[in-house]
Amino acid sequence: MLFRQIPWRSRRNLRDQDISKNEARINQDEIENLHSQQQSAITSRARLEELVEQLEIEQKKRYVADVEYVRLLQACPKLKALDIARRLHSQIVRASLDNRVFLGNHLIHTYGKCHSLDDAWETFERMSYKNVYTWTAIIGVCAHHHCHSLAIILLRQMLLEGVKPDNITLLAALTSCETSQALPAGKLIHGLIAQSGHQCDLILENALVSMYGSCGSVDDAKRVFDAMPARNVITWTAMIGAHAETSLEQAFKVFRLMELEGFKSNFVTYVTLVQACSKPEFLEVGIILHMRSVESSSAMETPLCNALITMYGRCGRLEDARAIFSSMVERDIIAWNALITEYGQHGHVEEAVLLYQLMLQEGCKPDKKL
Repeated sequence: MLFRQIPWRSRRNLRDQDISKNEARINQDEIENLHSQQQSAITSRARLEELVEQLEIEQKKRYVADVEYVRLLQACPKLKALDIARRLHSQIVRASLDNRVFLGNHLIHTYGKCHSLDDAWETFERMSYKNVYTWTAIIGVCAHHHCHSLAIILLRQMLLEGVKPDNITLLAALTSCETSQALPAGKLIHGLIAQSGHQCDLILENALVSMYGSCGSVDDAKRVFDAMPARNVITWTAMIGAHAETSLEQAFKVFRLMELEGFKSNFVTYVTLVQACSKPEFLEVGIILHMRSVESSSAMETPLCNALITMYGRCGRLEDARAIFSSMVERDIIAWNALITEYGQHGHVEEAVLLYQLMLQEGCKPDKKL
């Protein structure tokens, strides 16, 4: 099972490293060929199954290049074809290519996008050689599946194995630091960023501001923010979010300063502020934000609609929440959850049940929150 005690072993040797270097050279050419030889997009499960069957036949006649497996693996997540990804994995094993780090990395990534952490983990464990991309892939998969503690453990083990994380690894690990308990790990990653020379990477610096805000350390977030040589709207939004956790007034001060600096709010900025207005005493401010988002053409963005439904619902304005919901071009499970929950919370049980039934009729599957 995935969460058993991990028997870490350092299994790399010079031969493995030589194999990996050769693969890197070969596969770089294959990657370039993949981009230049793209065939028609694989848009259906039937087409994907046909191509997999063809590859199985070809496998018996000739050497199949890594890039041919990769192209099919990349189609699996969007077609929700975990079973086909496993089938391709079996083909790779039969071809004795399962020791190829390039293919192993793509398998981890594919399994992660297909929502199978166990398959990704098993692939990772079986790889005899792991490079920085391998570790980054599994850390990213764990972070995406909210296994934040495991992601941090993996980062620490990566360092012990002597593999140097790159900026993508550090970014993936930072997304696993979302609570005050994760603050020490976040500071460790901050230190690694400074040591590695990536401290001037705008994306990483934005992630640091966001991480410190999520962990409740506004002072640390502000120190990173103040030291940044360049900022963008994402930076400002992260700083607004850091303050919004504790002080809406301070969050709006940063918001106004952002506008004075000439930065235009995006829908994420509005989502951040609207989420902080989900109390009756802040409703008036939330309505102003709603109106401003309409003027900026951000109001129809799904995450902002979801935040507005929650805000109006929690403040007892169910008609306004329903109006937002009805105006949405695309409704995800979050929108359904928000509206059904608010109707239930305000005693409109029959209406909540009717909404639940309508959700099922529209083909939206309920999650564990309902």
